[in-house]
Amino acid sequence: MNGSVLRILKSALSLSVASFLGIGASTGLAQHFDAAEYDSSARDALNYKRNSSFFAGNDLYFVDGMVTTLSTAAATFDRTLFNQFRVGADFQANSNLGVRAVLTMFNAYRKEEGKEEPRKVLTELRSELKPEVALTYLTQSGLEVGVGLLLWYFRPFDRYSETDLIKTTERISSAKLQTPYLFLVKRSTSFDGGFFYKIGSERSRRINITTDQDANELRFVDQVNDPTTASLFGRFKIWGGHLLAAFESIEAGEGGSRTDDGDTVSEDYMKFSGEGLVPLSGSLALNLAVIHRTLSYSDNRNVTFASMPLTVTHLRLIAGSSDNYAFGGVVYGSGKDAQSLPEFNASYKISVVGGTLGINLRF
Repeated sequence: MNGSVLRILKSALSLSVASFLGIGASTGLAQHFDAAEYDSSARDALNYKRNSSFFAGNDLYFVDGMVTTLSTAAATFDRTLFNQFRVGADFQANSNLGVRAVLTMFNAYRKEEGKEEPRKVLTELRSELKPEVALTYLTQSGLEVGVGLLLWYFRPFDRYSETDLIKTTERISSAKLQTPYLFLVKRSTSFDGGFFYKIGSERSRRINITTDQDANELRFVDQVNDPTTASLFGRFKIWGGHLLAAFESIEAGEGGSRTDDGDTVSEDYMKFSGEGLVPLSGSLALNLAVIHRTLSYSDNRNVTFASMPLTVTHLRLIAGSSDNYAFGGVVYGSGKDAQSLPEFNASYKISVVGGTLGINLRF
């Protein structure tokens, strides 16, 4: 009897400590910083060329975040190193039908650490795969109609958390998403524009939590989703270069993780992109893009770095022709936010810095 009571007390202690550390509520931090990601399926639709070509690119960027609790001045650093490699090819079957295949490989190492003692240290290493294929057909009226399917595979990973009191391991299972999409593009000598629509998808994954206090295991369920997205985009061709504008509406509030009351932790948000390509001397060109996303947390209790407002600038130097070229560039962005509720009174600051390299070859 005493042994059973002792086991119950130890389990309760583990659960209380785990709750105090925020374990199980941190799963939303696996989101992407989408303003730092230059490429998208909507941009692919606009950039599709009616020829056969190969393209590849690698983005490496570092996200540095800090949370400061205003009442105590306590600070927590949350830093992530991202690497995204993207490779694909366009195939022109005939004068009307084309195929695009893309594979994106994503890896991230994250470390969260408190500034003051007692210090909590959290680490995780995760990876994802996103293969996709799209078909495009050119109608007699000159309208390009495309359909595609994106598969998103979240590989299983472990998240480790350690303080002076407890060591915790979260084992997050794998998940697979399937998101079909549709796009329409109309092209002319001076303007290209169109519409993109992606149907959202959601899956659950298991989170099993163990501590060094006892052998009992806590179990949670996390929801991962690729939200429904609608986008309008246009590109004006002027002075040998172009000006591009895109607007995206992301319905993040339709799914994802929920609070104990059943409310979603995310809210719908928007993303705006502006871009200019300026020819330089010879075969060089300069490309400047600015991407801004609005906040996407549902209320002040659910603020994360990935759901904050963020503005990122992408600067690229392009060498070559329109069909055969290489590029290299830098990425920089920043954002800040603050919670207004007295019991969650904290300020958030984030900065993004990185670089990109890539090529495009016609064959």
